[in-house]
Amino acid sequence: MAEQGGQPSVPSIDPAVRLKEARALQRDVLSHAFTQASLDRWMAAAADRLKLFEEMFWGTIRWPRTLGRSAGAALADGFTLSLQYQSLSAVAVGGGAVEVETAWHDLPAPTKWDADDDADHYRVNYAGSYRRTSLNVTGNKLSVAIAGRWINPLGLLGHGYRLPDPLGFGFGGLDGRPIVLPEITVVYHILQPISPWMVKL
Repeated sequence: MAEQGGQPSVPSIDPAVRLKEARALQRDVLSHAFTQASLDRWMAAAADRLKLFEEMFWGTIRWPRTLGRSAGAALADGFTLSLQYQSLSAVAVGGGAVEVETAWHDLPAPTKWDADDDADHYRVNYAGSYRRTSLNVTGNKLSVAIAGRWINPLGLLGHGYRLPDPLGFGFGGLDGRPIVLPEITVVYHILQPISPWMVKL
């Protein structure tokens, strides 16, 4: 995606075409299990799609129903997603020396929404926009965390806590092509009982 003043510009595509293709993407690809290969095939079927969806990424959080779900109205309420990119800059420090500095910068949080799955799993899809790799951008980082209160419908898990697995991804691309990230799941860690202990103070 071209930049204007350091910010990605919006592709000059008719809004009606944009809406039509966004609906087609949801219907043809995102409404069921999708991969990088299935997204690439869909993108190749129409000339404007790569331009329309450049510097975008998608992913899925899928986990067994036996691990429960968010107590909120939506499955997606059970997760927080944050996105950053890392910048790279050279700074003159005197005497002709140069130091390389890196820094992380926040990007808009990805959009997340509930998706259908089979009788044994829950699924949440997400999508966002990343910064392509360049002389000044080294990569992007997606972080995923459990949010809010969760309901365990069976009450059989025992004392413990849930974590996404993995906790996120580092990713990027030189050409800004649309990216599908690997699937994330949820795991439950049971807290082991600890014997009483004491020390003299």
